[in-house]
Amino acid sequence: MTQARSIPRLTWPEPSLAKRAGLWALVIGAEWLLLFQGADWLASRRSLQLSVQWPGEERIPLVPSLTLAYSSLYLMFALTPFLLRTRAALDRFAFVLAFETAVAAVCFVLLPVSVSFPTPGSAELGIWEGPFRLADAINGTHNGFPSLHVAFALSSGAVLDRPHGSRVFTLWALLISISTVLTHQHNVADVLGGGLLALLALRVSERASPSTAWVDAPADPQRLP
Repeated sequence: MTQARSIPRLTWPEPSLAKRAGLWALVIGAEWLLLFQGADWLASRRSLQLSVQWPGEERIPLVPSLTLAYSSLYLMFALTPFLLRTRAALDRFAFVLAFETAVAAVCFVLLPVSVSFPTPGSAELGIWEGPFRLADAINGTHNGFPSLHVAFALSSGAVLDRPHGSRVFTLWALLISISTVLTHQHNVADVLGGGLLALLALRVSERASPSTAWVDAPADPQRLP
């Protein structure tokens, strides 16, 4: 029989789990700052600069309002401790993010790729200029392929949907992935590379700890009102 799909329900994490989630957030954040930004700095000093733009991509429209969808990845991260209810599941998810960051950083240095879309002006961005410029600044310049933003989104969506058999977070992750192109933060090849990186990270995680369930709900979860 197939597992019935249900809407993911948020539950308050136990204090120890909340502390562990906060610790992992600091560790992954520090790794991202060191490797992601460090790789961008190293790549900027290489003479090799690549482009992965496909024919016709220059006609892809800019949709500045999708900056909200693009930045919603951070909200997805914030929901993690309310959905992953065991220490093992949280640790495994942190491993996936750490693995993706490390592999992407190596790719950024070996294959420096910059986005091929021109930088939009204030008139094009309108009221979305502030959020867009912030997202653009965080992205760096040479961290194009593979898209770590897409890898994070797709792997997070798969992990958070798995215990419920739902597709809510997967659909959210797909929206984030599409937004990376329509906000001109990434080329299509970057997105495909990010998807492959997410699959690799999840597969490596499965092999590393195949007996660890992603989510084991507590007997009497305190659901959020």
